[in-house]
Amino acid sequence: MHGMQQVDGIERSVCEVSDDGNGSYSLQYCCTVAGKYTLRVFLDDKPIVGSPFAIVVVAANAQAHSSRFSLPAGMRLQAGIETELLLHTFDEFGNGSTSGVSTIEVALHSISSQAQQEAVVVHATTEEHAGGAYISRFAPTKSGRYTLKVLLNGVEVAGSPAVATIEPAETSAAHCLLKGKGLQQAKAGVESGFEIYACDRFGSRRENGGDAFDVQLNGVAKVAAKLTDRGDGVYDAVYTAFRSGTYALSVLLHGRHAAGSPYQLVVAPAATHGACSSIVGGAVQSVLRAGSSISFAVQAMDQFGNKRTQGGDKLLVQFSKGGTSIKSTVKDLGDGRYEVALVGTVSIVCAMQLLLENTPIMGSPFQLAVEAGETDAAQCTIRNESVLQSAVAGEVISVVLEARDRFGNRRTEGGDSVHLRVTSASNCGERVVDHADGTYRVSFVCTKAGRQSACLYVGDCLVGGRALDVHVSAAAVAARKCALRGKATAVAGVSTSFTV
Repeated sequence: MHGMQQVDGIERSVCEVSDDGNGSYSLQYCCTVAGKYTLRVFLDDKPIVGSPFAIVVVAANAQAHSSRFSLPAGMRLQAGIETELLLHTFDEFGNGSTSGVSTIEVALHSISSQAQQEAVVVHATTEEHAGGAYISRFAPTKSGRYTLKVLLNGVEVAGSPAVATIEPAETSAAHCLLKGKGLQQAKAGVESGFEIYACDRFGSRRENGGDAFDVQLNGVAKVAAKLTDRGDGVYDAVYTAFRSGTYALSVLLHGRHAAGSPYQLVVAPAATHGACSSIVGGAVQSVLRAGSSISFAVQAMDQFGNKRTQGGDKLLVQFSKGGTSIKSTVKDLGDGRYEVALVGTVSIVCAMQLLLENTPIMGSPFQLAVEAGETDAAQCTIRNESVLQSAVAGEVISVVLEARDRFGNRRTEGGDSVHLRVTSASNCGERVVDHADGTYRVSFVCTKAGRQSACLYVGDCLVGGRALDVHVSAAAVAARKCALRGKATAVAGVSTSFTV
């Protein structure tokens, strides 16, 4: 066969002609671009019957190394947002082809800090698109850096693997994390705080700031908190509470609570401050009866006026000169209170200093008076007992009784039942005058000379535990009391005698 045989179309291709030797000829041509062509066959420069012929060249099977993918949003994606990956499949000559496509796989692998890969399940759906293309849809939920692999029939396509970054979704209040001691405990007057870690709804940490968190502390008082945005998804919250007690600590974002919010926050009192501490009830009993005890409690407070709730402080009780006879004991009640007990035996007026952690408490020093206790007859004394040794019959005998308690302290009040008993029947009624100052004047008259015995009582108890000796001498001669003794008759001339 002589002449030119050619294929005209998208590209021109020359045919190779082989003489089969049997009156037939074989024609071979190769087109690499798919499309419509015209085949012209000439014999001796004349077209054969039917020439030109219409030919359609189709693409070969798609090849992974010739195919490529693209992401409309680039390689920075957002968690929770569906992403479309567009895959264009081509044969080895660059013709778009869906022929021979059996599987398309899209896989994401996270890149950890140890540079190890951890498989992440991606639910991708793939559908054929126009012009030899496929669309794969997937929605990653975990933020971070990933290797993105696209496989055609198990073989990676051109450009695979690629590095993709999954950005966190919007901040979700319910998934934000709060960390720090200041969430549940604090001390009055001391700055406390905690950190807020912004997270999206999948639990991934946010890496930038700008969230409008609101921190509220409500309880025994309302406390303002200061919030600092680090700009990397972490926020520092600090506050200073001055009132001890229980608070509700809330962390809100757009009116919604963060994880664990609200927290129960307990603010403990600050250290004991003596000058702010005080007597429970506000005052100390200023008068102490000798032999009796009084007790009161001291409430430890911090410098902000909060009651201390734990013991362990040092409370000292000191007395001014003269108060050394007062004995004191301090008992730590373990709840911030200290019980003080006082016992005095000597009448005295002194000042009492209460020092808590070496600092006088509120109102200290306090004036304290120890007064005599109940009258004790055994300790009572007679001021002028010597007059009993020179009593004169018929004259008033007066002594002064000084009432004393069992410690020998002078009583300064009256009211005791004082009475006298004299053994002589010649006693002329007693008289007791209560001076209302702890002294009693006891008066009585003995008409019979001689040694008498007098017993002075307070109540039913003998004063001094003994009877009093009373020496009564006769009074001066009184003519009207004199008597004549002798015979009533006399004989003339005979001496007669009688006694006066």
